[in-house]
Amino acid sequence: KLAEYETAEEEGRLVVLPCKVGDTVYFPNKYAEIIIPFTIVEFCMFKDEYAIIDDSDNEYKIEDFGKAVFLTHEEAEKALKEMEEKSEWLV
Repeated sequence: KLAEYETAEEEGRLVVLPCKVGDTVYFPNKYAEIIIPFTIVEFCMFKDEYAIIDDSDNEYKIEDFGKAVFLTHEEAEKALKEMEEKSEWLV
């Protein structure tokens, strides 16, 4: 099985998703200075890109995780604090 995964990875057919359907993700909202939890409900594949969709129809790309949306509340709190300190706006 591992050999199959290695082959798929070498051929560009292996995608590792950052979460699964049913997981909660956290979005730091700078405007409201709050962290909003969302539940992942769907994964979609477009031409060369994956969309991870939450229960409010927000779409995230895999590369958004750890930057705009977070897997833990603690990570989102840290990002919100950093945004406030740098006066950055994610929303």
